Amino acid sequence: MKIIYKANFDNHVIDFFSNYLIDRKTNYSWNNFSSSIFNVNVSVGQGSALSSILLSLYLSPFLHILEKQLKKS
Repeated sequence: MKIIYKANFDNHVIDFFSNYLIDRKTNYSWNNFSSSIFNVNVSVGQGSALSSILLSLYLSPFLHILEKQLKKS
């Protein structure tokens, strides 16, 4: 969420991601076994369409630093 705040997105976008990423729950299943549901502090649902968008947001500070360093060379 820090990256989304720093990117200065509109409050509606920040609220959306806050609701989407925070207070998520999960469980694991294997054959006939299924674990109980438990809280996770960071999660994006498997196969989520938002995965690539979030990856881009998370990598953007690194890419910005890399670009500055390459321009210095």
